[in-house]
Amino acid sequence: MIEQFKEYISGQSDNTIKNYVRNLELFLVWLKERYDEEDPTNIIDKDIKDYQRFLLNSGKASSTISASMFAIRKYCSFLSEKGYAASNVAMSVKVNKSESATAPNILSKDEFNRFRRTVLTSNNLLYIAIVETLMATGIRVNELTSLELNDLILSDRKGKLFVRNGKGNVSRTIPLNNDARKALVDYLDVRKEVDSERVFIGQRGVMTDDGVRKLIDRLKKKAGMEHLVITPHLFRHQLATELIRNKKQDLVLVKDILGHANISTLHVYSKSTEEEQAEALENLYD
Repeated sequence: MIEQFKEYISGQSDNTIKNYVRNLELFLVWLKERYDEEDPTNIIDKDIKDYQRFLLNSGKASSTISASMFAIRKYCSFLSEKGYAASNVAMSVKVNKSESATAPNILSKDEFNRFRRTVLTSNNLLYIAIVETLMATGIRVNELTSLELNDLILSDRKGKLFVRNGKGNVSRTIPLNNDARKALVDYLDVRKEVDSERVFIGQRGVMTDDGVRKLIDRLKKKAGMEHLVITPHLFRHQLATELIRNKKQDLVLVKDILGHANISTLHVYSKSTEEEQAEALENLYD
C-alpha cells in the first residue's frame, strides 16, 4: 500500500514524499502495536485522534504533530479516492497544536557569518551562488534545483528570479539583492556548457536536492560547525526570522517572498527562543 501511496503523491518533491512516507509508516506501526491492526486501509477517525493524543503526550513539537497529521490526511484522501475506503475519515479530525512550539532553530549572527565566510573563501563560484541564493531568497531546495536559466533576470543594478510551480503549484517572483546577483553573475560566467537549462550544474551534472544538502554538509564541516544542524531549509528560517524579528518587515511581504499560502504560518517566527527567554529572566531583580 505504501508503494501505491508513493505513486499517488509522485508529483511532490523527493523530500516531501520522504517525509509523508516516514510519518505514515510511524502511524501504521503505532496502529499495529496499539490495536493489532494490520490492514493499512482499515482506519477510523478515532485512530487518528488517539495517535494525535499520543504524540501530544509524548511531548512532540507542534511542527512534528502537524506534519504527521498532514501525512495521515493525505493518505486518507488516497484511500478514499482510490476506493480503498468509503470516505476520508481524517476530514473530521481537528489538528490540536501543542503550545510548546518555539521559534525554529537558526544560526546566531556569529555562526551565520562564520559559515558564510567559509563559503565565500572556498573560491568555488557554484558553491557561493547556491548558498547566497538560498540565504537571499529563502527558496526551498527543490525550488533552487528546479531553476532554469530563463528564470533569472540579471543586470548591474537589478535582479530577480522566478519560482515556477512552488509548493501548492504557486509561482512567485523574488527580487535578488546585490550579493546574490553578483554571485549568480560570477557563476554563470563559468557555468559548464551542458545539454540542460537548469541553472546549477555540478561536476556530475544537474544539481539535485540531495546534492545541495550534501554540499551544505561539507561546507558545515569545513567551517568546523559539525555540532550544528545546518540544512538548505535552515536559510529559509534564517531569512524569515531576520525579516520579521530584526527588520520588522510586514508579514504579507514575507509571506509573498517565501511563497506561503497562509500568513498564520509566519507567526512561529515571532516566537522567542528558550535562550532569549532565559537571558531575559536571568538576574531579573538584581
